[in-house]
Amino acid sequence: MKCTNCGKTTDDNSKFCIHCGDKLNTEQQVNQNLGESIDLRSDNSISTVNLKAVKIGKQHVKKHWIIISVLVLVMLSIFVALWRTEAIKIPTRKTISDVSNEIEDSNSWHKCFEDVQGQPTSIIPLKGGGYVLAGSKGGTWIMKIDNNGNIDWEKIFGKNSIGTDIVESKDNSLVVISSPTGVHTATISIIKISYSGGLIWEKQIGGSGFREINSLINIENGYLVLGRYAKPSASHSDIWLLMLNNGGDIQWQKTYGGPNHDYGLKIKSINNKRYLLSGYSSNGKGDSDIWLIMIDKKGNIIWDKAYGREGDDYISSIAQTPDKGYVIAGSTETIRGKQDAWIIKLNKSGKIQWDRTFGGSDYDSSKDIYNSKIGYHIVGETNSLGQGGRDLWLLDIDQKGFKIDEETYGGKRDDAFLASSTTPDGGYVIVWRKHQTLCVMKK
Repeated sequence: MKCTNCGKTTDDNSKFCIHCGDKLNTEQQVNQNLGESIDLRSDNSISTVNLKAVKIGKQHVKKHWIIISVLVLVMLSIFVALWRTEAIKIPTRKTISDVSNEIEDSNSWHKCFEDVQGQPTSIIPLKGGGYVLAGSKGGTWIMKIDNNGNIDWEKIFGKNSIGTDIVESKDNSLVVISSPTGVHTATISIIKISYSGGLIWEKQIGGSGFREINSLINIENGYLVLGRYAKPSASHSDIWLLMLNNGGDIQWQKTYGGPNHDYGLKIKSINNKRYLLSGYSSNGKGDSDIWLIMIDKKGNIIWDKAYGREGDDYISSIAQTPDKGYVIAGSTETIRGKQDAWIIKLNKSGKIQWDRTFGGSDYDSSKDIYNSKIGYHIVGETNSLGQGGRDLWLLDIDQKGFKIDEETYGGKRDDAFLASSTTPDGGYVIVWRKHQTLCVMKK
């Protein structure tokens, strides 16, 4: 660079001129270097170049802001779309060990019966108030409780049998279906009792072969009973449907099935014109698939459909939905060799609209399902969540099957679901065993 005092060229890195010793101007050094690097010869050319640089910089900034704005808009669109499909809802989870401290609603209650040894399989609300449970306690066991869960009476009918379902008859009485316990169950029973538990009549259906009945509904002129039947020489069972008159006598019976095991579990009346049979079959993809059969009043098949994956799949409950479709609660085998709760939504023809699985790393299953104001209530069991062991598991999902809320009830030892039902006030009642103690919870 040149010294401003003597005009001679001196060292660029020095702070003083090597010829006259005068201090060099640092700003001058920077400007000269800049001028040399861009080969400038006048102040006007410097201004022109600087203006171009500023203009180019502004263009780059503007371009970057446009890109950022587009990315923000895309992200907001994705977020809104996900929110509308409710796929990003964050469910709440609650683990409850002391149920009595949790229930605050005046319409809810919880009762445990330490001295009751019955094992319920079914519970229904009564028109006159209260509930009746059916199950087993050496024989077919029936227990009546009032609206607050207090025991009115208990009765046992027969020996070595289990009451599998119960309905309130049109003539203000109760009808219970009963199957023998044990491997060789040849004779089943239909029992009619009064509201006070007195026996009105009992009919037995027997003969050779294997018989088991699981579900009962009222129809116009009697009852429909669903179960399974195997001939003496057969290596498999078929779904078995019986039509009984009001006196419990068989009017007709039909079987449905293939070369492998088929099991009838639940029956539902569809507008008193059709009936939906549900169970599972070993004639599908896996060892067990869910099987639905829609029939007319005479038991003729209107349509049937199977639902299954590669592993074992089971149905526990089915409900008709407000859109005239159906929703299934069951379980499916996972790739881990465990089990998840499986919920399947169908249209009125049985076509799948959506299905969802819920669970963790262990065995989990859904046992019952009901319509709710926001979607569906699910009652099940979980080994993956809760306090430890097996716990009672309650889930709420929306109409598209996305989880909204869940709760577990139980302690560190096993707690088992036994039965549940809807109630006239729009709630539901659950029977479960808290370790060794029978409990009933109204929600």
